[in-house]
Amino acid sequence: MKALFLLLVALPFASFAWESKVELSEGLEMRLKISCESEETFCTSLCQQSLSCLIEAGSCKNCIGANSFISHFYREVGRLFQSTDRVLSEEDAVTLFSSGSKFVYLEAQGPFNIYSGVGNIRTERHFESLCRGQFFSRPIVLAKLDRRSRVERAGHVICHGDFGAEIFELSHAGD
Repeated sequence: MKALFLLLVALPFASFAWESKVELSEGLEMRLKISCESEETFCTSLCQQSLSCLIEAGSCKNCIGANSFISHFYREVGRLFQSTDRVLSEEDAVTLFSSGSKFVYLEAQGPFNIYSGVGNIRTERHFESLCRGQFFSRPIVLAKLDRRSRVERAGHVICHGDFGAEIFELSHAGD
């Protein structure tokens, strides 16, 4: 019985263990740092056999402004934008980052949030509502850029928990 309990408790944490955070370079270029504690297939596949790597953000042409996608996103996160129950597999996560697509990284307290102010608890809670289960903290939304360097959509969110991170698909009420 005890072994069954341990198995049931461990199953949700059997995913690949990795972490991510948004960093700004000395030249103020945004990038996503991905790191693993051990030789996870996810990191070694994505980071060319290394335990960490940096994924540069794309250059965005419509990121700032009252009518931009990002201002709409910050106003509607948690209401019109929500996560689904679909978690990307390790293989799908590697494909997402290595597909050649460019992203900008949106955080509740990130540099693109000029709409609700730094330290806004409500915005923080709305971002956290994008995460599911034990993956509840430090959400990073991946806003995909199109060929013209304009935000096409916010399709995924990285959510962190005590045992690593997961990537959830996002939905929009208008989809």
